[in-house]
Amino acid sequence: MGVFAYPRPEDISKNSTTTTKKGKMIEIRQPKNDSEKEMIHRLRYDVYCLEKKFIDPDKLSNKLEYDGLDEYSVAFFAIDSDYPDKIIGCFRLITENPVGFPIEKEFGVSLPVPSNAIVEISRLIVIPAFRGSGRTLLKAMFKEIYLYCHNNKIRHCYATVERPLLLILDRLGVTLRPLSDAKWYMNGLTLPTVLDLFEAEQKVQSQNPEFYRYATGSNND
Repeated sequence: MGVFAYPRPEDISKNSTTTTKKGKMIEIRQPKNDSEKEMIHRLRYDVYCLEKKFIDPDKLSNKLEYDGLDEYSVAFFAIDSDYPDKIIGCFRLITENPVGFPIEKEFGVSLPVPSNAIVEISRLIVIPAFRGSGRTLLKAMFKEIYLYCHNNKIRHCYATVERPLLLILDRLGVTLRPLSDAKWYMNGLTLPTVLDLFEAEQKVQSQNPEFYRYATGSNND
């Protein structure tokens, strides 16, 4: 996967997802070395354990949040060009694995076979300083998700999300379809959802062509 750069939230115009000023950019990519991987796991610890209390921090003495699915996941992280040593967000895509997908185990969702054609979006984090204008960062993240899935012939993305995030994504034209009722999971009321990339592509292309051009990389403005 190549490196993709995106406008910073404060530099983006109301009607554009490509305009930048003074070369200030956000970059989203996969980690290249152990140091970058550690940055991701430290951010996950800070947010999932200390801030949100999703996971008991006392169980992680090294202050890095890992689980058994990281071995079967593709990790991504975001950095601001002004602060290249500090990540501002991250997520992972869980791929086919012998352990099973969290949405399958926690919500009883039946997944299609073969499972090498699906991923589960997990550990999606935006740091507090970027949450006020985090929609821009979410756009960048979902562009990266779309490109990864498109390049790897993956049609279905599963995710457990809280309703506020579901509504934000729906405004972008990224409609995650609930699969069952919400339940208490990871210290919050969450919904199991699925994103059909084929259906989403058609919907976004017709309802939000600007975002479609941005997400598919066909916006050359």
